[in-house]
Amino acid sequence: MVGRPLPLRDLGFRSTMELVAEMPKVVRVCPNGKGSVVLKGEA
Repeated sequence: MVGRPLPLRDLGFRSTMELVAEMPKVVRVCPNGKGSVVLKGEA
C-alpha cells in the first residue's frame, strides 16, 4: 500500500477521517488548536 491511495470507498468510507474514527484502539485524533489535527498511534 505504500505510495498508493487508500481504497476508502472499497472499504465503505467517504474520507480518511471517517476511517480513522472507526479505529479508536489504533489511532487517536488530537486537535492541535490551530484548526488541524494530529493523529497519534495507540500502543
